[in-house]
Amino acid sequence: LFAPPDPYQMPFFDDDFVLTPFGPGKILSSRVERYASSDNHSDATIFNPTIIYSIDLDFGICHVPASQVKPISGTSYTKKTLITYQRVPLNGHDLLRLRPMTYLNDSIVMFYLKYLKTQLDRNNGGKTVTENRGWDDLDGEGIHIFPSFCYTRIKNIMGPGCRNSKMIRTKIWNDLKTWTKGNDIFKKKLLVFPVNESLHWTCVFVCHPGRLVRRYAKDLSKKKENAISLGNATSGSGASLSTTNPTGAVPDKVCSTDMA
Repeated sequence: LFAPPDPYQMPFFDDDFVLTPFGPGKILSSRVERYASSDNHSDATIFNPTIIYSIDLDFGICHVPASQVKPISGTSYTKKTLITYQRVPLNGHDLLRLRPMTYLNDSIVMFYLKYLKTQLDRNNGGKTVTENRGWDDLDGEGIHIFPSFCYTRIKNIMGPGCRNSKMIRTKIWNDLKTWTKGNDIFKKKLLVFPVNESLHWTCVFVCHPGRLVRRYAKDLSKKKENAISLGNATSGSGASLSTTNPTGAVPDKVCSTDMA
């Protein structure tokens, strides 16, 4: 008789949350054990290697055989909502991710961002005002937090190696414009984009988005004035210059800035 090799397919992996007879916990590591016994009734024999998980519980670390470890998905920890804060639901599985050295998920990140926004609005009466206003006058009011999957959606629309073009920007706008329904984002002081990339959370902040529109609208108006002046100067020679946009389309420069 030959002893079988160690199992190479683990049902669970490190950092997974699972259920044990002692409660929920996070897998820290795993190992394969076998003992010099041929007793078929034993959990781990020389012919029946067993996976042992080291699991971090609320009260300490325990070592549990794979036969006593169950997936946490599909249980009350993932199905039952414990609290909903500004349309962000949290369940027991989400709360487990508040443990030290644990990856946060989108629910926890969105909850905390909206909590910070609420505290800011409460402390400042919904407005942020500066006493000494300079060239960067804070002319917007309020903060808009985009869903955590907004960046992922934009990334999927653009695809790998996709160039920034008017067609792509129009496609992104048509897909995402309903996400800000009822909110004029160009009247906001701050836009927040939570981004999850390579297991790392980052927040992208856009300050005073309305200024982008006003700045390039002013530039566009100046170009039109210059074009009119040029047209008047050349009208005597029969030359003509159109200064209007009959299609109503936004120039590429404006679109490019807005979606940057």
